[in-house]
Amino acid sequence: MLTDDELKDRLDSSFAHYHESILLMDDLIKQEREPQDIILLACARLDSLANLAYPNKTSQQEAFCQFISNYSGQKRFFNAVSVGNLYSDLVYYGYIADGLLVDIPGRIKRFGLDSDYFLSFIERTNVPITGKSVGRIANRIAQILQHNFNVKKKQLLSKPRIASVNSIKAIISREIRKPSPNVINAALEPLLERYKCSKVLYKDFRNKAIHGLKVDIDHDEFFGNDAPYFSDFTYFGRELPIRLIHFPAKYLRNLLNSCLNSFYNNLCKKKIFPSELFYNMFSFDDFFENNSLDYLDEDTMYEPEDVRWTLKMR
Repeated sequence: MLTDDELKDRLDSSFAHYHESILLMDDLIKQEREPQDIILLACARLDSLANLAYPNKTSQQEAFCQFISNYSGQKRFFNAVSVGNLYSDLVYYGYIADGLLVDIPGRIKRFGLDSDYFLSFIERTNVPITGKSVGRIANRIAQILQHNFNVKKKQLLSKPRIASVNSIKAIISREIRKPSPNVINAALEPLLERYKCSKVLYKDFRNKAIHGLKVDIDHDEFFGNDAPYFSDFTYFGRELPIRLIHFPAKYLRNLLNSCLNSFYNNLCKKKIFPSELFYNMFSFDDFFENNSLDYLDEDTMYEPEDVRWTLKMR
């Protein structure tokens, strides 16, 4: 078996490029340059670590969100809902409900993948599919959120901006009677899940940085804040008073660093390594020396599967 120092040396070598990325981010942050590249670099490296930690997850989003929740030391925050983002969604669809979302009673339209969460909410409520009914339920929930949380400019700072799923459901149960609050809370689950802070980071930062044109940020706020902050929502160049959560440069850098260190320390403690990392740390010759295969996490290996061929008859 290898000594602890020898194992750490191999692990350090495998993780060196992550530390190089953090140093590059430090340089960009110091110069307040290339904000899109900072977001891209932080999210891509977190993605990479998540794949190492959970190679068998059914979705990239699931691996990413579980990784930052488990290794950031901020599980409560990442599992909480950004209420301003949820409020924004309800206000938007409530506004377009009559005439756009529902142009003919009984027929509701889909506006891209992101609208699926709201459409699922409406389906589960069993409200009549009319513009007025859909708009009424969306605006009613939005009003409850606005009354209890800080979701807009000039609201009391004592009102919370993030909240647990259970606390939001408790407020809904207290303030709404019809439809049944149990029905409403069950219907809201896809939207509440969508706007957990971990999902906002994944969908609105990670996805837009990797797959989209860019992440909309304010340069001064992005470089001037150390922790997640809430900034005005801009829609088609128009600034609206709705406050959405944002993740600044220093926070993204520190999130990557803390997740990397926690994951590293956990690996050192367990001395069991995911398969992709294991094959980077050990050569083929190592397999027959020092009982190296004892360091392999066999649960992270892919099991061989039978291939079923379908022969086409002519």
